[in-house]
Amino acid sequence: MPPKSEENSDMNPEKYIDGVRKTGFELEFKISSILQDNGWIVINNKYYIDDVKGAAREIDIVAYRAKETDECLIYTALLISCKKSKDKLWALLSKEKNTKDPNTNWHPIRMWSNDPILKYMIENWDWQNEYVNSDVNLFENIFNPSKHIFAFQEMSKTNGSPQNDTAIFNSVVSLMKSQWYETHLLDSRKREKSIYNFNLISVVDTDLLRIHFEKDRISCKEIDSEKFIANYIINKKETSARIHFSTSNSFSDTLQLLPDDQS
Repeated sequence: MPPKSEENSDMNPEKYIDGVRKTGFELEFKISSILQDNGWIVINNKYYIDDVKGAAREIDIVAYRAKETDECLIYTALLISCKKSKDKLWALLSKEKNTKDPNTNWHPIRMWSNDPILKYMIENWDWQNEYVNSDVNLFENIFNPSKHIFAFQEMSKTNGSPQNDTAIFNSVVSLMKSQWYETHLLDSRKREKSIYNFNLISVVDTDLLRIHFEKDRISCKEIDSEKFIANYIINKKETSARIHFSTSNSFSDTLQLLPDDQS
C-alpha cells in the first residue's frame, strides 16, 4: 500500500512538534547550536555508568575545543546539563561565604594530563591559588562564587510554593559524576600529549532566583547566572567541583566568560 502523500495525510504534525517542545530536546539543540557557532566540538547525549547504582546515566552535552602548542594539546572541556521547567523556577538559597573555612575549597579546578611532568605538577604542587589569582577577570568570571549556595529548590511560578530539589540535584550530580567518568576515561583513551581543563555548566530554561539569608532578613533577586561549589563522594572519594548555573537566555554570555585558553 503506497504511503499517504502530504496532501492526503490526516496527521497533524503541529501536535507532535508541540509535544517535543515540552521536553528539553529543543533546549539541548539550542545550546548545541550556540556552541557550534562559537567553534566548539559538540557531543550530544553521552552515557556513563553510575558508580553507586550501576545504571546507565546520561550527560546532555560534552563540548570541547583544542589549542595545539609545541609541547602538547590544550583542551578546554565543557560538561553541560540542560533542564526545562515550564511551571517552576529554580531558586538558589545563599548566605555569605566564610572564606576562611578550612573545609571548603572555594576555587576548585579539575585538570587532567597524560604528560608525566604536567601530571606530577597537577597532583603534587600547590599551584591552584597562583593560577586562580593570575588574572582578575578570570578570577571573578570563572572561579569566584559571589555567595555560598547552601541549598536549592524548584518553586511554583503561580504561588511560590516550594516543590522539591530533585531536578536541580539531578543536574548537579550528573555533572559531577560525568566529570569523574570523563577524566578516568582519558587515562585509557588519550595517547597524544594533552592537558584538559573541565568546566561544569547547568543550563535551565526557566527563571533563576537567588534567595539570600542574613541574620535579620531574607532577600530575593532574579539572576542570570551563579557559581556553586558542590561537594560529593564519588567512588568512595570526596571531591569538589565548581558548577556554573545559567539561564538558557544568558548562556551565550556565560560562554563568552570562558577565555580562549584556560590552561
